[in-house]
Amino acid sequence: MELFVGSEHSETYQKYRPTYPPAMYDFIAEYCKTGTGSLGSAVDVGCGTGLSTLPMCKYFQSVIGTDVIETQINTAQTTHRQSNLSFCTSKAESFAFLSDCSVDLVTVAQAMHWIEQEPFYREVKRILRPGGSLVVYGYGIGTLDNSDADKIIDKASLTGEVYIDSLFLVFTNIYQEQS
Repeated sequence: MELFVGSEHSETYQKYRPTYPPAMYDFIAEYCKTGTGSLGSAVDVGCGTGLSTLPMCKYFQSVIGTDVIETQINTAQTTHRQSNLSFCTSKAESFAFLSDCSVDLVTVAQAMHWIEQEPFYREVKRILRPGGSLVVYGYGIGTLDNSDADKIIDKASLTGEVYIDSLFLVFTNIYQEQS
């Protein structure tokens, strides 16, 4: 994780890191409404400087961005100020600051490869409300330590289809900004 340490790096990350199109956040919010029916709270895990966190403020009453790197969180806090937005330094595998069944949405944008998956999934199950969603997305095709999930990702990347079930939403670069 030394790669992301340092305020100079965090400022560069904030300035040059690619962002996701607004249509993707529209899609995520609409999908979440089909689960809990609520857009009360969202947690963006591995948020870096908050580039993937800020757009969710348009939809959710409360949004928390978490990252393990303190300088990334410091940059996020000084760059993005919204009344319904907060950031904290936290490992993805432990959300001790969140109560059981307290969150409608957990997102991970281009950070799943940094996360120890088994304890992360346990925590997600603990903090999600019944019907809550875990949405994992990124810039390109990744692989997971679950062959069934990899087959879903492979199918989506070859066909452009979106796979949805009650807990996971997986898609890769389906939404593109139209120029």
